[in-house]
Amino acid sequence: MSKWYGPLVASAAVKDCLLLHGHYGYAEELGLEQRLRDVMAVEIADGTAQVQKIVIARERFGRDFVPYGRRPAAGRPG
Repeated sequence: MSKWYGPLVASAAVKDCLLLHGHYGYAEELGLEQRLRDVMAVEIADGTAQVQKIVIARERFGRDFVPYGRRPAAGRPG
């Protein structure tokens, strides 16, 4: 769960800093634009948030409740 939560919090913190500083936050002197690129790279490298959420849900609730692929409903052609 921390693999999903860490980049989420880091991304939110950097975006809040950029909002606080406004357009100046993207200047190279502050380094926030570099931090944003770094955080986005970590989010992509760790796997998408949706995949992480599926893995966490399967761990918590089991495979029967959160299947990876869609199964056809009973009585419906699949």
